[in-house]
Amino acid sequence: MGLFKSCKSCTSTSAVAPAPNPNPGRFEVLGVEQIGCNVVAKIKYLDCTNFEGVKICVYRGVSCLHIRHARILDPHFAESGLAPFARFEPTREGEEAARNFARMM
Repeated sequence: MGLFKSCKSCTSTSAVAPAPNPNPGRFEVLGVEQIGCNVVAKIKYLDCTNFEGVKICVYRGVSCLHIRHARILDPHFAESGLAPFARFEPTREGEEAARNFARMM
């Protein structure tokens, strides 16, 4: 739920059996929200089993279009590529914390 806008057309998939860890190339963007120069994104990783594969990520200095058009979204922190600045638990409380964090950055 939350304030995210639905983005059903934002899916990147291939026919592979689910595994416990996220595959950065197999995901569905459930919603994105631009907050200043930051984006809060709710992403479901089809190969991830914890929290049903859902991650709440905050990205710095990007637009919603960057997230919607990404072919690879690795939820892990990295020094290069499109990597999240922060992650929050995929709950309503986590979504609100991510929004508050994005506002303060």
